[in-house]
Amino acid sequence: MSSRYLAARISDLQSAHDDMARVLKNLKVTAARIQNSKAPVSRLPSDVLSLIFEECHQSNPQWTGVLCLLGQLPIEVRLSHVSSQWREVALATPSLWSSIRFPFEQREDSLVEYLERSRGGLLDVYLGP
Repeated sequence: MSSRYLAARISDLQSAHDDMARVLKNLKVTAARIQNSKAPVSRLPSDVLSLIFEECHQSNPQWTGVLCLLGQLPIEVRLSHVSSQWREVALATPSLWSSIRFPFEQREDSLVEYLERSRGGLLDVYLGP
């Protein structure tokens, strides 16, 4: 067997492996969505879920520095990472994204995302250490 043949075969196998990894990832996402849809909280209407999110956002301190020190994401980001339904509701709730803390805890381009997600609403700007 030539080295050219072996290199081509390795490339084919790597490509097949990558395809299988993508399929597996998609199956895991589908399984998680099905599992999430069975949870009682998934039956809450979006407007009720939005009100709950707003309450969570208001009950958490806007700037204590603690989240940053602990390496945790702000509550609005954590809520948007729970499930696709929660992400959709969180992104459609501008008040969750209206608090801007400096120094900004995430990447600077996240600041632009916050501004876009707040949809022109009034902003609360907090200056921290």
